[in-house]
Amino acid sequence: RVVRAQTTDRSAEKDVTERSMADMNRGLDLSVFETTTDSESDQFRSFYADKLGTPHRGLNFWLDVDRPDILKRYRAFADDATPGGLETVRKVGGFSFLVSYAMSGYAVGIRYLVHMWQTLGFSKAQVLEGLAVAFLYNGPRGSETVAEALDGYEWIEPAAPAVFFDGWAPDPGAFSSGMDFSTREVLDGEMELLEDWYLRTIGEIPPYVAFLRQHRPQLLKSWRNRYENILVELPKQVMPYSQLHFNVMRGWADGIRESVLLARAFGMTKEQVYEPLFSPMINTGPEAYSIVSQAAGDVLAADWT
Repeated sequence: RVVRAQTTDRSAEKDVTERSMADMNRGLDLSVFETTTDSESDQFRSFYADKLGTPHRGLNFWLDVDRPDILKRYRAFADDATPGGLETVRKVGGFSFLVSYAMSGYAVGIRYLVHMWQTLGFSKAQVLEGLAVAFLYNGPRGSETVAEALDGYEWIEPAAPAVFFDGWAPDPGAFSSGMDFSTREVLDGEMELLEDWYLRTIGEIPPYVAFLRQHRPQLLKSWRNRYENILVELPKQVMPYSQLHFNVMRGWADGIRESVLLARAFGMTKEQVYEPLFSPMINTGPEAYSIVSQAAGDVLAADWT
């Protein structure tokens, strides 16, 4: 049985200045898994209340039931999945976990994600663009959860703008296939324009393009009308960053491949791709990476120049 250490137990409560900073995570001393002190517990609870704008009941649960070992091992694992997390990393890349939370009805999670993004410098307009990217996948069901989550939410005016990775910048034209969206009808030559966009941008044509072209071309055009007209204020790299996370979470091999190829085409480094690629493991487990390996292992193994 694991016994929670009290602050009066000097053998368990080491001076913070003597601990390796690498072992400290959100107030928890990860060099000692089996016990925790009142001070550690208080710091951990305060971290989430401050960063997310609400206590994290799901994680606090393991402290409440005196199983700090489970929580600490999770935090060590999560820190390897998302190195630096909210403690040291201030540069932002995209919108992770949003589709998963929306589709599972996790309104509290969506609300704290939006709060977190705003504290990192995303404006209301930028967050709405991120929500629109997610809406490509979560549909009315997920949007209902978003609406519930943000009911009564007080938008923040960030003190400073979000800091993106070097070289990231808005580029709405990067998504333009040349299709005429003033009409829903598929015009002569538009499917060829679309296929040329894929070849020019990611170097191959995803199988769904040929399938939809044959069976429901107007639906494909309607999809592109949405896809091409979302990102205006946010960097173009936000799209593959966010889509890659969504697709790993859902295990969609073709989506994973397309997202990795688009990330490379838009100038993302492998290290930048690793963030949305590996952070889903918190929810998927390692099995998801068999799919990643099959879908995009060749792309990730190649040199990126």
